[in-house]
Amino acid sequence: MKKGAVFLIFVSLLFAKPSLKLIYSTATNSLKSIDFKKGRLLYSTVKNVYLYNSDTGKTFKKYLDNVKGAKFYPSGRKFAVLTKFDGLKIFNKKFVLIRKIPGSYKNFFIKDGYMFLTDDRSLEIFDIRNFKLIREEKIGKVVYVDYKNEEYEGTALIATLHTIFVKNFQNPEDDLKISMHGWEKIKKVLFIDEDRFTVFVNNRLDIYDLKGKKLQSIRFGYKKIKAVTVQNDLIFAADDTDIYVFEDNGNGKYVKMAIYSIKPVDLVDLAVDEEFVTAGGKYRIYVYTTESQNDEETSDTFTSPSESEEETLSAVSSGNFDVEITPKYGKAPLEITVILHYGSEIGNIKKLSVSFDGNLYDISDTSIKKFSFVFNKPGIHRVGVIVQTDKKTYAKDVFVNVTKE
Repeated sequence: MKKGAVFLIFVSLLFAKPSLKLIYSTATNSLKSIDFKKGRLLYSTVKNVYLYNSDTGKTFKKYLDNVKGAKFYPSGRKFAVLTKFDGLKIFNKKFVLIRKIPGSYKNFFIKDGYMFLTDDRSLEIFDIRNFKLIREEKIGKVVYVDYKNEEYEGTALIATLHTIFVKNFQNPEDDLKISMHGWEKIKKVLFIDEDRFTVFVNNRLDIYDLKGKKLQSIRFGYKKIKAVTVQNDLIFAADDTDIYVFEDNGNGKYVKMAIYSIKPVDLVDLAVDEEFVTAGGKYRIYVYTTESQNDEETSDTFTSPSESEEETLSAVSSGNFDVEITPKYGKAPLEITVILHYGSEIGNIKKLSVSFDGNLYDISDTSIKKFSFVFNKPGIHRVGVIVQTDKKTYAKDVFVNVTKE
């Protein structure tokens, strides 16, 4: 007898969530990297590099074996591609090869006019205008580099798996070394502004000043964050179904200002460029825009930020009610059972509504806590629950991947 298997990705918050406007989507195969700049999407797989122009709608493709990643220059008119055996290759926007840097590099980063190339033993820094090697740091197995030249007077953030090196190239006496615990793995380090940077470590964001003092930690609870980026002093953190946006509250603390829903995707990377937000999944890429959003329309839908020292998203989303979904085996392998669990804060329920893939149903008996539904086909389905009480309206979405075994 076949059974229905259900895989849950929880997406929840108080009130409704604002949506980004989807403007482009494309399938891909085992995505390696994405970048978006000046209206162009650059993405790579193991054997191909693609360049999509949002103005013309055209996509260019070039075969390159054993690709490790591709990134734009700051201008967006050139880009670099790192391959496993052929080193780094520089192309213009017409895919014409401009320059080649041979070597067995593991990763590369382009920051404020400089190219950072890493291997197991060192970090090489090139001026991208003439590709002159200007500096070499004996730091091996680097996982990420961020750098600011003019405003930051040549300060680099260099992260290995367990250590952050703050390198001031003009004043070496100001160099810092920040070590994590052995079980903590650094994934990314990024400048926020001229005084602060954030570290994506395990499933949290730590914020430091340039003197090495930890200012704040943002924890995500059961939500598995896969990608983090910074744009215009805002911090973007994303899982497979949502993007969380944090901003300075004016008192030096970063608080959550918005949660954007995105189409479910096995997230690999996230890119933000002005009003464009790109979510790169292993097998599909989605490009969104925030252009249609404005503060008046969306301010009432944002979750109120926590005032605690460490903001925990799970505490915000799970303290009022929860949705449990389980498969129901038998004649209908795509049938699911939905069970509602209410917290003490819910109080008197005035109205209960449930939606399946956007089809909304009002439940007349608000005391009902368990019901079933049958989907016509396997795949990812969206189950939404809206609970209206005397004082508040609560909403929770659950994405369900229903398959037949």
